[in-house]
Amino acid sequence: MIRKIVSNGRIGVAIGALEAAVALDIPRGGWTLSGDDAVDRPLIENYHLQELSTRSLAKCVERNVRDSDGTLIITFSDDLPDDAMCARKSADKHHIPCLRINLARSGKFEAAQSIHEWLKDREIRIIHVVGATHQGRGKKAGKTTADLLEAVYYLGLIENNMTSVSDISSSHPEAPPTSVDDIVSRISTDMTLKDRVIMANLKESQLPLLEQTLGRYILTQLEHWQKMFGGAFSPVGLEAGIKGNEEVCRRVIGKLWEKLRRTHRLRMVK
Repeated sequence: MIRKIVSNGRIGVAIGALEAAVALDIPRGGWTLSGDDAVDRPLIENYHLQELSTRSLAKCVERNVRDSDGTLIITFSDDLPDDAMCARKSADKHHIPCLRINLARSGKFEAAQSIHEWLKDREIRIIHVVGATHQGRGKKAGKTTADLLEAVYYLGLIENNMTSVSDISSSHPEAPPTSVDDIVSRISTDMTLKDRVIMANLKESQLPLLEQTLGRYILTQLEHWQKMFGGAFSPVGLEAGIKGNEEVCRRVIGKLWEKLRRTHRLRMVK
């Protein structure tokens, strides 16, 4: 998973990547051109950027590529900006993994999954991010990039640290749950403190990330209760409007998140 984010701090994708690092409170940095008008000068210190004594964008980008485990290129069209073209050439030259995500052809959740799998498969910890720098779309590109990288970070965190997903035991095997709130109570009781804090710090838009971890566990539990208690337990009878196990799963995740947001929304201690 991501341990550090590197970029040149230029408007758009690069600055959005650094904003994600600030929001996640993880290491950040990178090389930026001395006197580059596309970089917000007052924020250089906050982003931990270093100025490179060159006017060559290609050399600056190459330095960031070499200082990272992999380069992520984020665009919003089929066109590649100068930064991205330089990054791709440098990555090829130094045999460093490179992934391009075109958000004009991919949804954010699909993109987050693709980036997560790429980071995991290539064992990338320090990621260099570069991409769209168009002045007119700079703020939107930055915000979208920040949201995307935060989702990728939490996806890795969930997969690595949701230890309770496979280990939660049936706390009350003698009786089936009688409501969605009952299921929420059983799961939250058995979750580790670390897992509760992770989930509490997710944004609502990131809850689908839990479907492949906590969601699988909930579905398995529902099937277990159905086999154990037969007609005494019916998921569709837990709450009005429920049509099946997957709907129960979504409601449990949503209510569990709401509960933990009230009790465990803290800054993660690393």
